Amino acid sequence: MNSKKIFEILELLQELSTGKEIVLAEYAVQKELSVRTVRRYFEDIRSFFGQDSIIQTARGSYTSINKEFFTNTLLPSVEDKIEIEHLIDLMHIINPGFTNELPTMHRKVDNKIQKELTQVFLIKGSPSETLPSQETFDTLKKAIKGRRYCDIVYENELLSDVKPLKIIYCKGNWSLAILHEHEPKNSGFRYIRVGFIDSIILQAKTFNKDAYAENFVCNAQSFFESYKVPSYEATVAVAPHVEKFFRQKSFSRTQKILETLPNGWVKISYQITSNNFLLMLARRWLPDMIILEPKEARDAMDALMQKYQDTKEAFFDDSENLIS
Repeated sequence: MNSKKIFEILELLQELSTGKEIVLAEYAVQKELSVRTVRRYFEDIRSFFGQDSIIQTARGSYTSINKEFFTNTLLPSVEDKIEIEHLIDLMHIINPGFTNELPTMHRKVDNKIQKELTQVFLIKGSPSETLPSQETFDTLKKAIKGRRYCDIVYENELLSDVKPLKIIYCKGNWSLAILHEHEPKNSGFRYIRVGFIDSIILQAKTFNKDAYAENFVCNAQSFFESYKVPSYEATVAVAPHVEKFFRQKSFSRTQKILETLPNGWVKISYQITSNNFLLMLARRWLPDMIILEPKEARDAMDALMQKYQDTKEAFFDDSENLIS
């Protein structure tokens, strides 16, 4: 049953719960439905609640034999109402605008709820990228649901025989998790940005569900994890004045605060599969985080810092004036 039909039947049930007599032709005109559709909705209601739940009067109109029957069935309990209110509030915070798909009469009620929420909450997230085309989304949805191989042209590069696994929305960006059999790096696993896909061609051949790959995508802590690579311990040190942020929030499920070092900095460990996770974290917290182990990650961070200095020198002269 599609969502439009569900809302239309709920509206009809709402009318019946008031005890009103419903004239088919008048109701159909009011709701912009065909008489045939309204009659079919009555039959659906009867098949669910029983043939005797609705009676036809001598005038040919329809009404419920006991309006409280539908009211008690439709209305939630006090506890359910509280849970529903919490759910609606949460949906507005996480996904503002989700009610745009509701029928007009429901949007009016929801606009009032949304206005009340904006008096209290202000949610600021990452800026969103330009939304990829609907055609791209539809093709990817079809490929993922049908587990069909794809040929994807990505930034002018042809990726053939791709297994699309999951579309991911994270920090304002749309990404696609794929397995590319012809790519030896990272065992063929990679993320690509949906917005940079030039074209997609669905193949007729299909692939079997890869439980390991799907579990990896769903449980990955970030886009900086290596595929089919054993985890290893990495340690960092953070400045005393930012310690509270790491105690308040874990930046990885494996984060462990170990000890306070002699200089007052706090030692923290992570189980990682790629040094790229550490580099991302260290760049975010500069200059208040130092990579301790592994040495390879520490050296990579030093190289990044040196590259920044070298690049900066190309823009400024010895007197720190911008070179024109």
